[in-house]
Amino acid sequence: RRLAAGWSPPLLQNGRGTLGPQGNALAMILPTPALAAFVGQTFFLAAVSYDVTIPAGRLSSIARYLTIVP
Repeated sequence: RRLAAGWSPPLLQNGRGTLGPQGNALAMILPTPALAAFVGQTFFLAAVSYDVTIPAGRLSSIARYLTIVP
């Protein structure tokens, strides 16, 4: 809900936008010293798209994992 309202986590670049012609998108986690505390840990992320042009809405999602390395 927060992303749909325009909020994006501070470390996330391009967290909200429009999919490309083939349905592709790219978001990046920006490097920061705050991530040093998580080196060696793996996080599971999810991306969700919502089509506002369809009255009932259409959702799709994809999951990826991210491992923090030095």
